[in-house]
Amino acid sequence: MEEVFPARQTRSLRLTVPGYAWVLLAVVFLAGVTAPANMSKVMVLAPVLMQEFGIGVSQVGYLIAGFYLLGFVLAFPAAAIANRWGVKVTILAAVGVGVVGSLLGALSTGLGLLLVSRVLEGAGFAMMGVAGPSAISPWFPKERRGTALGIWGAWAATAMVICPTLWAWIYSVAAWRTVWWATFAFDLLVFILVMLFVKQPDFYYEGEEEAHLEQKTKISDVFKVRSVVLLGLIFLFGELAFMSMNGFLVTYLNTQVGLPLSLASLMMSVCALVGVIGSVLAGMISDKLKTRKWVLMFAIVTGIVFSAAIFSTHNVTALWIWIIIGGVAGAGVPAVLWAAVPGLVRPSQVANAVAVNAFSQNVGMFIGATAIGTVIASLGWSAAGYFILAPCYVICAILLLFTGKQLR
Repeated sequence: MEEVFPARQTRSLRLTVPGYAWVLLAVVFLAGVTAPANMSKVMVLAPVLMQEFGIGVSQVGYLIAGFYLLGFVLAFPAAAIANRWGVKVTILAAVGVGVVGSLLGALSTGLGLLLVSRVLEGAGFAMMGVAGPSAISPWFPKERRGTALGIWGAWAATAMVICPTLWAWIYSVAAWRTVWWATFAFDLLVFILVMLFVKQPDFYYEGEEEAHLEQKTKISDVFKVRSVVLLGLIFLFGELAFMSMNGFLVTYLNTQVGLPLSLASLMMSVCALVGVIGSVLAGMISDKLKTRKWVLMFAIVTGIVFSAAIFSTHNVTALWIWIIIGGVAGAGVPAVLWAAVPGLVRPSQVANAVAVNAFSQNVGMFIGATAIGTVIASLGWSAAGYFILAPCYVICAILLLFTGKQLR
């Protein structure tokens, strides 16, 4: 069995980060991007797939939800894999299922095989949610982890900056299957990079030696930490709301507002670009102000505003305003959650604690993808925002207030 935390030296200067830490962060970040890059394919090409397979909005919701199915099933097994065989194996598995899923999607001739490919691709999302912070955290002192994990927290938003426009362009010059071949090639390249560059540090930061040498405890122990559980629930309701909107944003803009697919995809990319900037800033600001809690509350409040308005707006200028606000909520909430959770537990429990995040995130996205399609089909777009999405963010705000002093 691989020793996850082998004998290491103590790094005496706590704020001195080795250069290789940033190399590892870059590679792990790319590994993280593979999953949302795969996720975004159906979000962007939903109108095309609806026509290709003769399906409606509700069926598209299930196709999107299929991506999240193995996500919450594998969250805690991913923590067990990371604890037993190390984060490198976990990341390789996460990227590897994306390679296989993209290949099957490219070769699919019916909706059934495409759905299977989505389930496989989605397995990597939860595994990266566990492995990413677990791989990055040991390389940075706790005073700098907010910044590092804020950068990491932009993994999904970065994919959503690039991929919607890229996938729409590829479709315009080729065919929808070509998009799946593109993710297959990208995932394979990243798999090789992970093999070459991901490793554990050979040192500890001052004050963390004894914590790393502890015998690892059971996954169930993290549920005794109230704030870990509450933040997990915030992740569930926050992602239920945001990913519901994200999954159907292009469809709404294209079918209800009448925007061309290229412009709708560009709006989605801009929302994500704001999210990338917001994610990094959220981590840096939470480090500077020494508070995760109130930075998170600010992001949640922007989510309430965004979710109440986005599916009731048809004016293009107003839509741009909501898109920018949505980017703050969409990336700010996950970024702070990823940065906050490792600081609530001992280093030996980080993988288990972030598994709570990954599980909750994927449960929220799965419920949102299935529920929102049904609500839209039954009650309309506006009702989805008023009665499901905005209340979810309100619940997040209430839960955050109950974290108490444990979360600064």
